[in-house]
Amino acid sequence: MNFLLQLAFLILIGTFFPVHSSFSFSFSEYEQEESFAEKSGETVSLTELRCPQSLKKSRIATMIGEVHRDDRTGDDGFYGSFISPDSPDWDSRFGTRKSVYGALVDVFNQGFRQLGLKTYSSEEINAQVAREEQEAFLNNDLDAAISAADRLSADFMLKGIISTRTQINSVVQVEEVFVTINLALFDRHGRQISSAQANETTFSDADVLTTIQKLVKKQSNEIIYQLFREYCKGGR
Repeated sequence: MNFLLQLAFLILIGTFFPVHSSFSFSFSEYEQEESFAEKSGETVSLTELRCPQSLKKSRIATMIGEVHRDDRTGDDGFYGSFISPDSPDWDSRFGTRKSVYGALVDVFNQGFRQLGLKTYSSEEINAQVAREEQEAFLNNDLDAAISAADRLSADFMLKGIISTRTQINSVVQVEEVFVTINLALFDRHGRQISSAQANETTFSDADVLTTIQKLVKKQSNEIIYQLFREYCKGGR
């Protein structure tokens, strides 16, 4: 009887989980498409991108702004790339302690140059594009994006928004800061091509400025890979 029960069980298993099946699934394509996500920003190689030669004749301008929210007070605010320590808004900023835009732009520019792109420093952008126009672009003004691209003769515009949110951790009762960097790539006509995001969490007594800089340095290659992957794949 035990033998018959075992035999019946094996037949049942074979019915639901056949050893030889006409259905098969391969992860190879998925792995090739998403393998970059498993790599850290330090190991992603931008040489993996097969970009058209025309990209090497292109120019890209990067503008970075900040928006901060403090859940402890309910305060929030948006700041463009010209805020400085002598600004009246400086004391109301949450997290960062000094202007970080130029250093972050430089990190991204290093990666863009690996793709053959010509870049602009923050100083060059500030000299040619007014503060109001930059902040309009950072606030999703399409006309401002087109105007800024025309002034700079830029083929691409990268918008970066640094968001920080401060709150009390309900478990350990410690203030923590959530840092998010959202980036969007546009062409000279103001059309969005792609987007990317980087995230980090730190405690409020940590140097948030340093956290942001380390986050960008660590993930810059991966971010640039994501931003240009579809563009290069399309061979535009």
